[in-house]
Amino acid sequence: MNGSTMLEEKFDFESQYYVVSDKRFLLSPIKRKWATDKLSKNTRRVIRADLRDVDDPESEDRTTYVNAISRDGFSKNLSNGFFYGNTTTMLAIQLAWHLGSSEVYIL
Repeated sequence: MNGSTMLEEKFDFESQYYVVSDKRFLLSPIKRKWATDKLSKNTRRVIRADLRDVDDPESEDRTTYVNAISRDGFSKNLSNGFFYGNTTTMLAIQLAWHLGSSEVYIL
C-alpha cells in the first residue's frame, strides 16, 4: 500500500499487489513515483476506480481499477466494488479476502 515501495527497495523484495485509494497519494509528485516508476513492473496495481483520471496512463496495463460501493462495510467480491473508509487498508483487506489469501502482510 501507498509508500510500501520504499520497503521493497530497501529490503529487496517484490509485492504481488499494490493498493492505492487516496487521491492525494497520486497527486503528490514524490509519492506518485512510488506508485508508478519505483514499483516493480511485475506488481499488480489495484486502484480506486475514481482515481483513474489522475493515475499514470502508462501503468494502466498492470492496473485493476475497483469501484467504491459506499462507506464502512466489507465486500467479499471486488467485482462488485469495495467499501471504503479513511484508509487504503480497507481496500487492501478486501482485496486479500477476494484473492483467498490465508496470510497477508500489509505494509
